[in-house]
Amino acid sequence: MVDGTNTKGQVSINNNGTISYDPNGQFDNLEADETATDSFSYTINDGQGGTDTATVNLTINGVSATTQPNDSSDSGDNTIGYNIIDDYDNSNTGKQINSLEGTNNGDVFVLGNGSTAFYNQSNWDDRAEISGFNALEDQIQLHGSPSDYQLIQRNGDTRIFLTEGTKEMIGIISGYSEPVSLTDDIFSYVSGTDSGTDTPEEPVNQAPTATNDTDSTDNAANNRIEGGNGNDELTGKGGGDTFVYQQPADGTDMITDFDASEGDRFEISASGFGGGLTVGTLASEQFVLGTVAMESDDRFLYDTASGNLFFDVDGIGSQTSTLLATLDGNPTLSANEFSIVA
Repeated sequence: MVDGTNTKGQVSINNNGTISYDPNGQFDNLEADETATDSFSYTINDGQGGTDTATVNLTINGVSATTQPNDSSDSGDNTIGYNIIDDYDNSNTGKQINSLEGTNNGDVFVLGNGSTAFYNQSNWDDRAEISGFNALEDQIQLHGSPSDYQLIQRNGDTRIFLTEGTKEMIGIISGYSEPVSLTDDIFSYVSGTDSGTDTPEEPVNQAPTATNDTDSTDNAANNRIEGGNGNDELTGKGGGDTFVYQQPADGTDMITDFDASEGDRFEISASGFGGGLTVGTLASEQFVLGTVAMESDDRFLYDTASGNLFFDVDGIGSQTSTLLATLDGNPTLSANEFSIVA
């Protein structure tokens, strides 16, 4: 009998009575010069009432993230539009490292995810090593949802791990160490189960106009939507969409399908809005649920009853607030859904 109650890896008894231990992807974040420990105990019964118990202590040595053979490389060669760069491998040579190199334009890096099989393709199981990643233009497409993955930043890189099944590393963003979350705009998610190798939907950069428009992206990718001047109706159609506002005077828009759980967010220009906004995620104290500012540093007011989103440049000061948008259906909103840019 084997007791693996507190064992991180996976222990099994073979038909010939031997015991096998599998790290089961639990130590993939170890560097080449690092070690970890694990243990399990087993009990032997002689069949006549006699037993003996022993504990096996294990040392797991880390290996370099690039010690596996380099199977293939892929880079886009377009000079305009989005390049689709994937780590699909139609060979059956086992798990490999695929080198994916970004281009001078926006790229979509499509990563397979091992056990859950991207698009039901059993060969989407390689590890992708992404170089030349540009967070302002590029995206990484994964299968499933943010909860299926974990990010670990080590030695100046960002590593992407599965959280279930094999719990293995499936991708490395080389040289990228900026603070990042799986719900950020650089990640998009698909849940398709097609048996073919479908091309993912390309993100749309919705250009602003000075008129009252109805703007829809017509796809479920992570899109940038900017209505510009005028009272516009904006629709993202699924995916993590970014609704861009350059100044409070852009007009009062209707956003038909804002959903923070899909990664939707607002991008606000600090220089265009003023009010002491600083680059980064909006400070929680600058966001208020309600229609009236309560403090001098309150800037964005969200009425959960109507879905109206206001901007107040001076909080409890003398200037009146400006209605930026109405969010249809009164969805949940917090400071985390606001990215402040220069």
